[in-house]
Amino acid sequence: GGFSFFADLTPQLKMILAVLPIISIVAIFIFDNLKLGRKPFVIIVLSALSLTLFLSAIWSLIFYPIHLYGDNVSVSAKIYDIDDSGLASVKLICKTDKINEKKNRHTVIMYVDKTLGQALSEYDTVSFNAVVSEFPDRDDGFDGRSYYVSRGYSAVLENVTNLTICGNVPDRIDKFIDNSRLRIANKLKLRTDFETGAFLSALIIGERTDLSGNTALNFSRLGISHILALSGMHLAILSIAIDFLLKRFRVTKKPRVLILIIFVILYMALTGFSTSVQRSGIMLIISSILFLLSNKSDGITTLLLSVTCIVAVNPNSVYDTSLWLSAFATLGVIVYAEISDKTETEMTFKQKAWITFKNGCLISVFAFCATFALVALRFDGFSVASVITTLIFSFVIQVFIYGGILLLLFGRILPFGKILVLLSRGMLWFAELVSSWKFSYVATNSFVVKLLIVVLSVFFFAFLVFEMKSKRKGVIIILILLISVFAAAEISTLANRYRDDAIYSPSANGDTVLLKSNGEISAIYSGKEFTDAGWEVLDCFSREGITYVDNLILASYSYTTIDFLNVVIDGIKVDVIHLPTPTTKEEIGLAEGVSYLLSSYGTSLEFYDLLQYVECGEYGYRLFEKNDYTYGSYPQNAYEIVLGEKRVSYLSVCKYEELSASAKALLYNSENLIIGSIGNTNYYIFDMRLPKLTRIQYYDSGRLSDEAREYYEKNGASTECVQTPLSIFD
Repeated sequence: GGFSFFADLTPQLKMILAVLPIISIVAIFIFDNLKLGRKPFVIIVLSALSLTLFLSAIWSLIFYPIHLYGDNVSVSAKIYDIDDSGLASVKLICKTDKINEKKNRHTVIMYVDKTLGQALSEYDTVSFNAVVSEFPDRDDGFDGRSYYVSRGYSAVLENVTNLTICGNVPDRIDKFIDNSRLRIANKLKLRTDFETGAFLSALIIGERTDLSGNTALNFSRLGISHILALSGMHLAILSIAIDFLLKRFRVTKKPRVLILIIFVILYMALTGFSTSVQRSGIMLIISSILFLLSNKSDGITTLLLSVTCIVAVNPNSVYDTSLWLSAFATLGVIVYAEISDKTETEMTFKQKAWITFKNGCLISVFAFCATFALVALRFDGFSVASVITTLIFSFVIQVFIYGGILLLLFGRILPFGKILVLLSRGMLWFAELVSSWKFSYVATNSFVVKLLIVVLSVFFFAFLVFEMKSKRKGVIIILILLISVFAAAEISTLANRYRDDAIYSPSANGDTVLLKSNGEISAIYSGKEFTDAGWEVLDCFSREGITYVDNLILASYSYTTIDFLNVVIDGIKVDVIHLPTPTTKEEIGLAEGVSYLLSSYGTSLEFYDLLQYVECGEYGYRLFEKNDYTYGSYPQNAYEIVLGEKRVSYLSVCKYEELSASAKALLYNSENLIIGSIGNTNYYIFDMRLPKLTRIQYYDSGRLSDEAREYYEKNGASTECVQTPLSIFD
């Protein structure tokens, strides 16, 4: 896996890093305070890491970069997935057979024109010419290469030409699995309702296509999104049921284990060999084999072997966050299993119940702590309810999985469907209730919070390798550190939300203005609303420690407004979306599409008119100029933000002479003006002499003419090129 994971580091840096594990091994022999039996484990891991870095450095020096990047090549491939949700293009997932007439098997992404894409079908074999490119990164820090290669993709093919369909030969096994998944999902929906059926499909077979965006977002804000993604928990629940049934039929241990292995393999195939199911399935198979061979198994050994097998089959899976979340959560359970209290036969029922309850709570805490650093630092936030919700929902999910299986088997005879519908509605209502609390999900952008998370993680993993005299005191320290992190993150998030301010956050694609007033947060976006801009807005929220938005106001329409909003509301809870009242046929169509999208997320949609004040706490927002949407056009906006007697005007980069009379009047009477960016490649220059301006700020220094800058500075007005967020009323 290191060949993928360390590919972008320089060979010199890899050599330096490779020495650190060797130094650690030497330190272990000098200061040996490891747990009994842990020394070989730690030494093997460190040796493997050092060897991987050395080999990766050699590989980089000899073979890297990949020689095909940037070349125009001829390709023969088979199409396995078609995504036609885009407005202008169709996204295809293909597996190549030959590149430049040589055997070259890779999974790639390619985009073709909408008209051409509509003529293609799954399992079509095609030939074409294209340019091989590496996956692009984004300015907001998104690592495109890491994200896509973790999913098994090798490259993106651009500038596709000469595309020819050579035939259509379905893969029988893939088609059988897809049809089986579809039949199961449809049967669950028919015997319950659409929402409950979609929820059961996600839990039983990992089919999340029809799951509402609001459900996924709520579970994410509760810290239990792993419940909707098939994992070891789901496989364990099913395996326990099968083992129970086999015991009822008096099947002996070894035949039970063999049957269980066969079931695991078939279930992994049915669920599409997802990484989390692979990890848990391989771990279960390895532990079963160890049991068959020696009547015992070790949790650490089976976990490491299962992760090693996954990475050996697909080295790029080292980039998959879900693999590490799953592995570390399992590691947390293993660590606690070593120190947990055991129930004994002579205990009373109350004593056994108390120990079971305490162990369940602490298992949830240890699994959370094991993944805490990865979750909090990777996603810039975490759910303060996750420990409790994980414990509660882990028990509830068993009811749904077993109920769903019974529904598939006996749904025509017994009325399981109505019961499951009532239970699912109650559970989803509870998830919505907790998620709607503005501080159920907190930010980790504070240095103090990040420091506490690192301290907690270091102390937690000390349980794995070091001997401790008092395990109970160690658990108490972990709980104290955990509560400290929760409290610090909650205080930081509260402070961010209740710190009244108006912040202008510029970017190359479009500008965001954040209005924070009395605990209410509103965001105004002015720019071309495409997918990358949505990620930039989320990055702006993350940077400011915002985890819940009351109002998101768009100053105009774009042909990618729906794509933009889909990214934003999929990543953060938004109460209300505000759009200008649609005035053209195209805008009405876009507004209807937005309304349909928001219905899946429980977000309200409100329209506002030009010159109408939209209240944002103590602030007021009023739009003066909005050009009517036409395909491919850039929005031209002029609006003002009011705080009492103070006013700040905003003008997107556009042609001043084309503005309406009201917008010109706004600018003429402005004292503070922001010249923003809307992602427009046309180089419009602001060259007006407005007599009342005392302060003018702009994102791109080239947008304000030298003559205008000289005029304002001569009249005592300040001019400032803004590249980072700033408070606009200071």
